[in-house]
Amino acid sequence: MSSNEQLSPETQPQGSAQAPPEAQPQGNEQLSPETQPQGSGQRESVSSWVFLIQLLFWLIFVGVTTWVLTRNPGVPSIHDEQYPVIIASGLALVAITPVATLLAWVLSRKSSSESRRSSFFLSLLKSATITAVGTAIWFAALLLIDIWKLSLA
Repeated sequence: MSSNEQLSPETQPQGSAQAPPEAQPQGNEQLSPETQPQGSGQRESVSSWVFLIQLLFWLIFVGVTTWVLTRNPGVPSIHDEQYPVIIASGLALVAITPVATLLAWVLSRKSSSESRRSSFFLSLLKSATITAVGTAIWFAALLLIDIWKLSLA
């Protein structure tokens, strides 16, 4: 018997009965949640509060940076005595990204390994996005402060 031949109901092995063609869902039909196979597209959300806290840290950091660097308008920002501390703090916030990712991944409580793997990558993507946005806002603030201090605006 070739692999292309259809087995009749009498010759099919036990336990391999197929549903009639009208009972099988077509490609454009949606399965109800009761009939949907487990782990097929329904994802539990990754804890978002970790990322919101990280974004809040970036916004607070930008505010503190602006406040510290605008206290002495006559001195360029790079010559301010607090400038190295501000740069080190920005680098520390960038380093928090993997920690926030790991924390969100651990707290997400997924059961299957594929689901845990996808939640890890989703957490990594969210952390990277928040870090990129926070860094862009910080650099823009530094640039605007320098423009204001040098009276180029």
